[in-house]
This record gives sequence, structure tokens and C-alpha cells, in this order.
Amino acid sequence: MDDVVKPRPTRVLVVAPGPDEGGPAAVAAAELTEAWRARGDDVEHLWPLDNKVHAANLFRESALTVYHLANGRAYHDVYEMAAILPGLVVIHEELEGLVRSLLHEGDPNGVRARREARLAQTALEAAGPGSGDPRRTPWAAHIARCSRGVILLTEEEREHYRAFGCRTPLFVAADVAGYDRAVTSTITLIRDPARDPLARWARSLADAGAHMGTPSQGLGLRYVEAIREFSPRSGG
Repeated sequence: MDDVVKPRPTRVLVVAPGPDEGGPAAVAAAELTEAWRARGDDVEHLWPLDNKVHAANLFRESALTVYHLANGRAYHDVYEMAAILPGLVVIHEELEGLVRSLLHEGDPNGVRARREARLAQTALEAAGPGSGDPRRTPWAAHIARCSRGVILLTEEEREHYRAFGCRTPLFVAADVAGYDRAVTSTITLIRDPARDPLARWARSLADAGAHMGTPSQGLGLRYVEAIREFSPRSGG
């Protein structure tokens, strides 16, 4: 019997506290979710996270999970799930309060977040003037590294993340259309995981002055070989 090919999931799973628990970030998450629902999109809001087996099943059955993060005790469970089951993370503010709260409770994620924040800050300081603000500790460096993508609220924030060396795809979203672009791009990368590293490779070659019109030698040739290797092939 031929194997049955299961259809790809289309649902977007949103993980965020309720507005009464999570403050302005949770209110924004709820408003975005309702906007998607009103449009007829397949979206589900998951809260609370007291059943981790159920949460993991929903994650596997969804095309993408969108996590909303801000400061506050209510976001501990969101951070934990985002670190284990990676998705698209929306960072509503500097996460110093969240990281310090995790540390206070002895959560290993707090330790990891503090360590990576310090490393990212060292990278900022080493980069010198014009490479981000070294006075701003990148408290979200750990969760950004764990994620498939990161949504930030301003272009300034995106430049700050790039300055400390964040390689996770970064998006700026100020409205529903911005979130749509981030979700669509992230789902595409999940379904075609070779695309992002190959794109970074192409940008690095361009930065190094390699001309991709006639890549007949060296790293340019290896790039073309990789494109051919990872390109989708027809069945048969």
C-alpha cells in the first residue's frame, strides 16, 4: 500500500498569556489573534500552558507557533516552551525583568539567558562605535538564537540585534501586514530549511566581492554546487 502523504498544516498557534495576566503585550497578542480570526485565518490561541503534552501536540500539528514575550511572571512558561519548541518570537520590550525573574526562581533558562546576554554585550563592545549601543544588554540573545525568527517593534531594535551578531531572521512588524510577512517568511524557511543558510552564504560572497555572474572557481563554485544539491527535485 502506498504511503499516504499528510497535508501540511496551515494553523498558526499563538502562545501568550491572557490580557488580564500579561499586560499590554498580551493585549496586543489578543488583538492580533482576533484580527486573524476575523479574516478567516486558521489560528488558535494557547493559554494556559499547564498541559505540556497537549501544548507539544498542538505545536506539532501547526504550521508555525508564534510566541509573545515581555516582562512578568506570566511569561515564564512562554519562554520555556519557546526555548524547547522553536517558533517565531515576538519581543515586546527589553527582557531584563523576565530574565532576572527566571534567575530568581532558579530556572536554567535564566542562567542561559544571562550568559548569552553577557556574550552578546561583549560582542557589541568589541565591535566599537556605530555597532549598536553597548550600554544596552541584549537580554533576548538566548531566546533569539533558539527561535526560527524574531519579530521586533522598530528598525532600531533590528539593527541592535544585528550588531551583537544575531543570525536568526529578524522582522519588524508594526501592524497586521508586518506580522503576515514575518509568519509567511518563517513558514517558508521551516519548509525549506536550506534557503536561509544559502541566502546568508550568498550575502557573504557578495560582501567578499565574489561575482556570482560567472562563479567558476573557489567559493562561488561551491555555492552553485550547494544550490544544485539542495534544489527540490521532481519525483520519479
